Amino acid sequence: MSEMAGIFDEYMIMIYCLVVLWINLGYLHDQPEEARGIAELSPAEDLAIKQDSLPMLTLSLAFNFSRRWLFYMLASIVTGSLLVKALSVTLFAVSLHNSMPRQKTSVWKRKRKRNLGMFLAIADAFFITGFLIWMIWT
Repeated sequence: MSEMAGIFDEYMIMIYCLVVLWINLGYLHDQPEEARGIAELSPAEDLAIKQDSLPMLTLSLAFNFSRRWLFYMLASIVTGSLLVKALSVTLFAVSLHNSMPRQKTSVWKRKRKRNLGMFLAIADAFFITGFLIWMIWT
């Protein structure tokens, strides 16, 4: 019975990884259109949402936890590899920096944060794909 529970856990982890991978690939697919839309915003429209408010910070952190950080913890625990733990900690630190509120900054700094988000989505996609291959292989 405990073997069936272990197999069920592995399938649930794989399903979770596939869902997060689907979200990341969707983000990467929509990124050019999103960048064009953001570029067309006027400064007044850009600050319509107060980005440094506590509800926005909470929402951002909760989304990042379900999209990234939970996966990083699962990958570290399941593999037990020092390389995976180091990669998880590095990606966690970068995503934590990226999820912090954007103050009134220049267009260049906001563009750099968008590029950082795209880098994270690409890195997550490769990390999740590698983890899924490792899970299937073992």
